[in-house]
Amino acid sequence: MSRNGLFSLAGLLLAAIAGCSSSETELGTVPVAGTVLLDSQPLAGASVYFMNELRTGQAVTDAEGRFELLQGAAPGPNRIYITKVVNESGTPVEEGIDLEQLKASQGLPPGPGLPKGFKEVVPPQYSDPFKTELTLDVPADGTDAADFTLIAN
Repeated sequence: MSRNGLFSLAGLLLAAIAGCSSSETELGTVPVAGTVLLDSQPLAGASVYFMNELRTGQAVTDAEGRFELLQGAAPGPNRIYITKVVNESGTPVEEGIDLEQLKASQGLPPGPGLPKGFKEVVPPQYSDPFKTELTLDVPADGTDAADFTLIAN
């Protein structure tokens, strides 16, 4: 292989390696963090989703209701929905298990609705991705003040 061919191959390899990085900048996202309160109390263990036409960012709130999106959010207008599913005794669904996985574990088909014996803690105007009233225009440099105060019915 010629010297020029080696340099071209090395350049392609470097470009491929650089393209595999998952930093927020390369994903076209910015850092987003904030707090979720339900009836003025921190909402622990809730899943927070930021959605736009290009991507969805996700986080889980801690004991103080704080969250930080794992891979950020796209700058500009985002719809937000916040969900927390618990069983009849009030125990949250295991972290990392989403609603569709929970349905599949019970032999139920995908789609709307909750499996028998589970309920949504967050009112539908905040928890339904199609009906959510929550929006945020994410600044180009991100934010650490994406705070949501939810009111139960």
